[in-house]
Amino acid sequence: MNKTTPFDMLWHKLNSQSCSNPLICIAKKRLQNQLLALPKDITKAFTRLPSSFQSWVAQTTFSNLLAEQLTDESLRFLEGHWLAIIVSDVPYQFFISVRDVEHSGLRKQSILVKSQIEQEPDVTFSGDIDSLVSIAVREQDPDTLFFQRKLLVTGNTELGLQVKNFLDELDTSAFPSVVLCALKKYNDVMQTAP
Repeated sequence: MNKTTPFDMLWHKLNSQSCSNPLICIAKKRLQNQLLALPKDITKAFTRLPSSFQSWVAQTTFSNLLAEQLTDESLRFLEGHWLAIIVSDVPYQFFISVRDVEHSGLRKQSILVKSQIEQEPDVTFSGDIDSLVSIAVREQDPDTLFFQRKLLVTGNTELGLQVKNFLDELDTSAFPSVVLCALKKYNDVMQTAP
């Protein structure tokens, strides 16, 4: 069930009003600007935290979001390789790999996220925050953004293709609804911004 939030009601009211009223136009523009700046502002603030804390938050988040894929070992292609994700307009970058860990005699895959690595990443995905969010909510596919030069992929081409295919097949419906909702709302605002 889709629940209407106060934000939804305000956003709908602002979008349904014509811009013949200058106050509505100003309010709409300010709200759009504030909402569009929010992910960048949060990411910039996040980059000021200690790198070990950044890595822990990112690793915990990815481990939870991709728990099913770790269990069925669909991320095995990243084992022993580093994927760099660069948010170009913030700027912010982090590195992801997968490794096997043994716990209580059982082997399982684990995600490793670092804010720095001592070697060159095997493949790098770089894009602005808007493009990366649109991939996450399935509004745009990586191929389209790549050909529009909004997503830059460098390094090991075969590994980059495996990452792209993984993203294409990723079922985000199992992600926490609050995460999906926030990303979709941001994407909706981004799409309607002038």
